[in-house]
Amino acid sequence: MTHLEPHVASPDEVQRLLASAALSLADAARVENEPVTRYDCAYRVVMQCALAALLATGYRPSPEMLADLGAMAQSLQLTLGLPARGWIILDAILSKRRPGDYRGAEVGAGLADEFVVQTTALLSRLRIWLAMKFPQLLEPAA
Repeated sequence: MTHLEPHVASPDEVQRLLASAALSLADAARVENEPVTRYDCAYRVVMQCALAALLATGYRPSPEMLADLGAMAQSLQLTLGLPARGWIILDAILSKRRPGDYRGAEVGAGLADEFVVQTTALLSRLRIWLAMKFPQLLEPAA
């Protein structure tokens, strides 16, 4: 079974994902939020960026792939050309989610801060990539 299906992205759906990612990033950056909340918001940014990049390249993830958050995040290497160093850092931060979800592990402010730095760079990279490769997806609706 394939995890990607052909899809023609519309500017509206890509722009909605970008707007949602920006809101999630703003929530992640709010230091008054608990670190675990900030981490979860930053995690959403990664998933929203991955989905926007897949849609822009002509693919919609299957429900199975959407449920596999690791595969969604890994797709950023292929879509955005995320360099190995960037992926290693992002993957290390993402891997902290499972222990937190399943064993109640703490998410400290330092981890949340670093995740905000990484997701800020990721969202910026996505916007630049879209502007260069798929500018039609950033144009306002007529």
